[in-house]
Amino acid sequence: MKAMAPGDTEKEADSLASKVLKLKLWSDESGRPWKKNVQEIDGEVLCVSQFTLLGSTKKGNKPDFHGAMNAEDAKKLYAYFFSKVQGGYAADKVQDGVFQAMMEVALVNDGPQDKQEKLPAHSNQEKEQRSLADLKQDKEGEPSAYPKEEGKGKSLAHRMQDKKEKKAKGGKPPLQRQANSEPEQVQ
Repeated sequence: MKAMAPGDTEKEADSLASKVLKLKLWSDESGRPWKKNVQEIDGEVLCVSQFTLLGSTKKGNKPDFHGAMNAEDAKKLYAYFFSKVQGGYAADKVQDGVFQAMMEVALVNDGPQDKQEKLPAHSNQEKEQRSLADLKQDKEGEPSAYPKEEGKGKSLAHRMQDKKEKKAKGGKPPLQRQANSEPEQVQ
């Protein structure tokens, strides 16, 4: 499923099309996971335009889709993306959904994961979403879905992890919270 955001270009579509075909998501013959890509297993690809991936429920319960590219430009960019995926593989193995159509897509997940690829932020809203994801990662201990931006150094999540590791190696002790009490500095 692919969503186009304002500011996305053919360059990002090229990168993502290549990534779709090269991601190693399948096990090899001996059962070792993450060893083969879709081409290596002679698999098929279904590309579906999905603007709702960029929906935001930050303000209330009704999704806001202002983070999605306008339909006319998105249709052109999606067609370009689809042609790149199809051109990078066997055309008969890459199928397409119908742009702006209500579709019922049946999906069987084969494995423990879904993969979300996010390209560098183009808007303040996207950057804000990345910061929130990094903060969520810090609290939950799971990697953020958002990579650090080019030239920006480590993400907030990685900086926080570095601080935790430094404290564990004898730096300042971390704050600890006991049940029903305020945080206190451990001596």
